[in-house]
Amino acid sequence: MATGIAAASDNKMDLFKLVAALENTTPNNLFASAARPKTSQEEFKSTKPTKKQAEEEEGPKAGDDITMETAEGIKDVLYGRRSFTIDEEWKKAPFIRTPVDGPFPYGLLTPKDKARGLIIAIQAQFIQKVFSGGDDGIQSAHDPAKVAGRLKLVYEWKQRKVFIETLATILWRAGEGKKAIVALVYPAYAALLYSQQKRLEHFIKTVKVIECVSYKQVTKLLEKKLGMFEDQDGGGPLMFLLSLILSRRILKLKDDLQGELLFTETDQCNLSLINLILMGQATPYLFNGKQEYGLDAKPLDVPQYGIGQRAEVGILVVDRLDGKEAKNAKKITIGSMLKTPLFPIWVLRLKGRYSLFFCCNLNLNRDWRSEAKFNLYYYTGQREQKDEVRLTIDSRLRLMEEKKKKDDKNVPLLEECIQSRWPGAHVDWNGVSPFF
Repeated sequence: MATGIAAASDNKMDLFKLVAALENTTPNNLFASAARPKTSQEEFKSTKPTKKQAEEEEGPKAGDDITMETAEGIKDVLYGRRSFTIDEEWKKAPFIRTPVDGPFPYGLLTPKDKARGLIIAIQAQFIQKVFSGGDDGIQSAHDPAKVAGRLKLVYEWKQRKVFIETLATILWRAGEGKKAIVALVYPAYAALLYSQQKRLEHFIKTVKVIECVSYKQVTKLLEKKLGMFEDQDGGGPLMFLLSLILSRRILKLKDDLQGELLFTETDQCNLSLINLILMGQATPYLFNGKQEYGLDAKPLDVPQYGIGQRAEVGILVVDRLDGKEAKNAKKITIGSMLKTPLFPIWVLRLKGRYSLFFCCNLNLNRDWRSEAKFNLYYYTGQREQKDEVRLTIDSRLRLMEEKKKKDDKNVPLLEECIQSRWPGAHVDWNGVSPFF
């Protein structure tokens, strides 16, 4: 009985507390936990963008002129002490994407000479972006057919989108993820420009630069201005080269270059420029880390800085030089950071000419078992290449091939390049007449 009275008393007290709470509660705070429409002022506060978001949405400001100091800096990293004269091929070469219904739906066409290295390096990054952008995840690494399928982009809009993202990624990386510069070149009439000063002054008149403070801004701007980069005789690669230099910044570039240049004496692309595109840093060296001693084992006056981290895309070089050329040439040492990149894609320089090959098995540089037998696809970007070149590499025949081809100077350059990565491997050209 006492227990029942106590329970009733507790229930009564709970009821009193509830009534008291209701008396002290207004309709507004009674349903505070329930969803209610926000006032216009609250809605504004919740949707007001941050300063960074506002800058991104606003987009980059109108193009600015470059200064004489900047123009001289561009000359310094490209030409050094040589005269500032931009080659006609650089002025006129456009970016040209190959038809998506052709044999190379992922391809960019390259000119014969000057800008070829820059376009091939961009091409390698384009393929890497396609490889890394699949919806089927890492499982596709075990199925080369799925990876190869990604290269069949099918739609022009998708090819265009990947190309824009590739250019934006390269510029944003060069700017260390802080900002990027897009340089646009507008043609201007020029009389005969006899002096270097006059050429620099004319150059300043033709270039407008736009600063982007976010990756999103870069992609939006490139999408808007892509027509200029792909305009026939519009000099798209030149505009991208200038954008790359200014995104990295002149002083930073000079530190990267360690006394070297982005151009060769014939205005072709030096390996430092290829590194700038692939790595975001324009080191002229391909070895790993830092070297403090020369080939003669003597200390260097100034340490040389090479590749500091594993590359996404690799580089392989074969230069067959004879006589005086061989004597004066600098020995090129390629480290594992570039020989075994994260993605099985390599930019090749064979006797000074750039091309690339890639493998659709993404495990190639991750699992030694994948290296027993695999296919490499070779691409030059030249109009003369009408069909896909598929090379089958068998590294299981290594010892036999090393013995067979020792001192054999008739080995095609491309095979020699492959064997610099997989020593002694057998190369099957699959019915194609060996070239290079």
